[in-house]
Amino acid sequence: MKNILIHGLGQNDTSWNMVSEKLEKNGIKVETPNLYSMIKDKSFDYNSLFNEFTDYFNSFDGKLNLCGLSLGGILSLHYAKRFPNKVNSLILIGTPYKIPKFLFKVQGIIFHLMPKSTF
Repeated sequence: MKNILIHGLGQNDTSWNMVSEKLEKNGIKVETPNLYSMIKDKSFDYNSLFNEFTDYFNSFDGKLNLCGLSLGGILSLHYAKRFPNKVNSLILIGTPYKIPKFLFKVQGIIFHLMPKSTF
């Protein structure tokens, strides 16, 4: 069973480094995908991101243990609703129950203006 830690908006896969190191010292392997790498050159909107997120998660065999922070939690919850047979467990941290579309668009615009080296 895969254990996957999903970062929030304005973060990246390295945000989980300390957590994943501690888990792996205890024999728990984790995946920490980078959401920004998933969308690459596609438009930065929720639907594009969720489609790439779904393709990535559906590539794993068996059930998944998902831990999502903020945006990662929204994506994980949405995935669990759509594919309940693929999710073994779900941990949500700081996750709003509604997608803040306006905030997501504003942050998306800001992140597009920032240099990639910032991330």
